Parts: sequence; C-alpha cells; structure tokens
Amino acid sequence: RGRATAATASLVAVFLVLRRQFLNLLPSGLRPRPRRVLQQDASGSAALRRKPRALSVMSFNLRYDNNQDTRFCRGWQDRRPKVAKVIADSGVDIVGTQEGFASQLRDLRADLLAAGARYSFFGSAREVTLGFCPVGEHCAVGHHSDVERLASGTFALSETPERLGSRPRGSA
Repeated sequence: RGRATAATASLVAVFLVLRRQFLNLLPSGLRPRPRRVLQQDASGSAALRRKPRALSVMSFNLRYDNNQDTRFCRGWQDRRPKVAKVIADSGVDIVGTQEGFASQLRDLRADLLAAGARYSFFGSAREVTLGFCPVGEHCAVGHHSDVERLASGTFALSETPERLGSRPRGSA
C-alpha cells in the first residue's frame, strides 16, 4: 500500500513539475492565466481579481477485479459504488489510481459522471499483448474537468522508462 501510494505521489509530482517546465517554455502570451474570480471590494462594487487556487490530490488503490474477491463480497461490483462515492464526495482535482483494469476505469468514470463529477483518466496498461493491445493493470491519473491537462504520458520508474512493466534493479 505504501509503495503504491508513493508511486502515485511521485507520478503526480512528476506531472506537476513537467507541467511547470512546459509552461515556462511557452511564450508569455500563450501561458494560461490564473483563474479569475468575481469579488466585491470594500465599496461594494464587483471587481475581477486573480486568485491562486490550491490543487487537491488523492491516491486510490482500486484493487484489480478478480474472482477471488467476489467470494467474500469484496468484488469490483461490490466496491464500485463506494469507490465512486468517495472520489466524488472528496471533490479532488487529481486522483491517482493503482491496479485498475481498463474496464474498472470506464466503470469509475461512468459512475463519477452519474454523480455529477466529471473526470477524465489517462494512463496505459503496464502490459501489452500482440504488440499493441494494452492489458492488465493501469496506474491511471484522473483529473477533474476544471483542471486543464496540457500533456500526458506514461512511463515506468526503471532504467527503461519507455518499456511499461519494466522494473528498477532490486525491486520485487
């Protein structure tokens, strides 16, 4: 659990650092402006003011969908509504997930949308079959529709980051 949470936190941190580096490369006229909010000043007149906004982040291990869990009423179909409720109720900007199959991520996105929470997910499966079909677990990152995704990608934390599923030396 600790390793998965640390991996998600690392992924989100890398995402934020890469976003900042990417934004610094853009000419100033193309950089996104901070969000503006309408506020009243002391005289009571409304004025637009720039207000920095904190980014909220959550890590969530979805646990891969498997038949063993269904025997104990802990299968994905049992967990699915609860997972969606926790994420929707939290209102986080970014959620990093572990162990989710593509079908689970589709279910989660649909459930979040039904709850009025609009999230997009990106990330790739760590295994590929036939050379191009992603299979297996994803470490996907979901972001609320209020958060603008400027770029995305998936990489392994290993000596060969472009090979998903590769592991660093000495890891389990």
